[in-house]
This record gives sequence, structure tokens and C-alpha cells, in this order.
Amino acid sequence: MQAKQTKTHSHGNALESRPAANDLAKKSVDAIEVDEALSLFVERVRAIEYVDEIRCVQVDSGHEVWTFISAPPFKAELRFPIHDVEWEITERVAEPVLDFRVINTRELEYDSETAIAPASSLLLWKKVDAE
Repeated sequence: MQAKQTKTHSHGNALESRPAANDLAKKSVDAIEVDEALSLFVERVRAIEYVDEIRCVQVDSGHEVWTFISAPPFKAELRFPIHDVEWEITERVAEPVLDFRVINTRELEYDSETAIAPASSLLLWKKVDAE
């Protein structure tokens, strides 16, 4: 039986045990494709009450996922549940790379998410009562 190691985010929350680096070859067995990864991300993150919208744009290096939240400004800990899901998805996704962004609209001077999201972004999910 191989040793497990615990990874933590920069915000200090410990994640469940993950395979040690020498187990990465096994990762491909559990790897998921981008479409499945995006669906899983949306399913998990839309349940967070302050998430308003999730967009995706294809870029040269893979895909960027933009998550827009409406939460008290500058409360970094409110982003942690989203970052935890991002981490889990990143650990499982096959190529190409996913890059995640979390934007708190209450911290912006702009009126609309579309003012900062790339024009070519695809709407993956939007809260019905989000403006």
C-alpha cells in the first residue's frame, strides 16, 4: 500500500488525502474529459448561494472558466468552496488544461459580468434571479 499525502490550498484548508506524486500514472484511469469536467463544476458550484453565473471560453492553452459571485466585498474565505471544487476538477480532468477565475461583482466598478468576461465566452449557467 502506497503512502498518501495531504495537499492544502494557499488558504490553509486541508483537502482529503490525495495520491502521492508517484501515483500520478494511475490518474489517467479516473481522468474525465473537459465537457464532463465543466458539467461537474457547474453542478457543484451552482449550489453555492452567492454564485450568480458561470461562463467558459476556449483559449490556446485549453479553457478558462469564469465564475461570477455576488458576495460581501473582499471576503476571500467566501471563494474557498469554489476553489475547492476547482482543485478537485483540476486533479481529475484530462488534457487540455482548465484555468479558473472567480470574480466578485460587488468588488467591481462595472455594472455587468459581460463587461469583463471575454466576448467569446459561453454561458454555462446563470442564476434565474441574477441580474
